[in-house]
Amino acid sequence: MTQNILNWLTDFTKSLVPTNNEELIVFLINSAITLLVIRIVSMIVRLSKNKILGLTTAPFSRTDTSGKKILILGDSTAVGTGASRPEDTIAGRLAHDFPEARIYNKAENGGLVGNLNNQIKELNNETFDFIIVSAGGNDVWHMTRLKKLRKQLNEIIPQLTKLSDHRVIFLIYNNIGSAPIFPSIIQHFLKKRCHKVQGVIREVTYEYEVPTINLFSKDRNNPFAKDPDSLFATDGIHPSSEGYRLWYNRLWRKMSENGYHI
Repeated sequence: MTQNILNWLTDFTKSLVPTNNEELIVFLINSAITLLVIRIVSMIVRLSKNKILGLTTAPFSRTDTSGKKILILGDSTAVGTGASRPEDTIAGRLAHDFPEARIYNKAENGGLVGNLNNQIKELNNETFDFIIVSAGGNDVWHMTRLKKLRKQLNEIIPQLTKLSDHRVIFLIYNNIGSAPIFPSIIQHFLKKRCHKVQGVIREVTYEYEVPTINLFSKDRNNPFAKDPDSLFATDGIHPSSEGYRLWYNRLWRKMSENGYHI
């Protein structure tokens, strides 16, 4: 009986192996298509998790204290989407380390750099002791034109410096092309696109002497690429709680370097 099963498995395996070049080409094409379909289905499933995370995550704020006023603007990374709990977000960590600070978080999931204008308008010219901006990631895959992005930044950054006596820090998003949700061919495109978008952000912030925290790096130097299971959330796009801890540590160092005391 065992020998019959082994013989059947041997014959079945042989039937899968192409016997000529034409069959080999068809076999390779079909295999490639199958793998691509599997990756696309996996990406769709994880994107649905991304949408759920966005719908269930609210920006962390705390305004019932009497300390200095911190304003947070931007996209889902400023909201803290992907963190296991609000306390693990950038805003939550600031609240922990500065118990008296008042934290106003106007960030929104899916926000573009252009949406910062609307977030600023909600403030009614209120001033703050310190402003943190984390934006630009959505402009990568929304294909915001670089010329338009530069124009938006030139309109927005002067408003921010005016509202905070020039105490602004801009977080430049991690290399989106490293996100494990995307197939390699899409990762390659996003890495190049990310480099261009972040180049514009760096140039404009430099013109206004606004310090940046550049989280972009090539894969060989990118902790998110080296340890995606730990640093990315379950959706494969946003940072996890551990990923936000890494971002926050970089923010803390930049604050110290620029004498931003809260």
